[in-house]
Amino acid sequence: MNFALGFKPPTAAAATAAGSSGPGPGSGSGATMENLEKQLICPVCLEMFSKPVIILPCQHNLCRKCANDIFQSANPLWQSRSAASVAAGSGRFRCPSCRHEVVLDRHGVYGLQRNLLVENIIDIYRQQESSRRVNQQVKLLLCASINGGCCKNK
Repeated sequence: MNFALGFKPPTAAAATAAGSSGPGPGSGSGATMENLEKQLICPVCLEMFSKPVIILPCQHNLCRKCANDIFQSANPLWQSRSAASVAAGSGRFRCPSCRHEVVLDRHGVYGLQRNLLVENIIDIYRQQESSRRVNQQVKLLLCASINGGCCKNK
């Protein structure tokens, strides 16, 4: 149920004009998948987020490994401190997207929350991409066997 006032769901004609091949999951265009992939790129390593994905207090996401790398470079003495000073102090680093200061507790980067929603979206994206590639290969094989290979990259 949608509670937004004035919301009108897109019609089939509008979806077709926007490049969708029809209703239902997995029927979006390649451009839609490209736009989704751009949202799943870590601003540090410039790769698709690797699990676990953490969410910063500013609501930006990072791979935990990338967050740990940033944290270690901003706090080079963190590992060499004694247990007492680690418990008493907190580490800090800046979000690479917005420069918001992130203050960590004694757990460091491991104290930040995982973003399970982004992790699930990545899983779905990878499944869709895998399925799309298989479907594309099947189409090429069928086309080649029926038409003698005359329809390339369709």
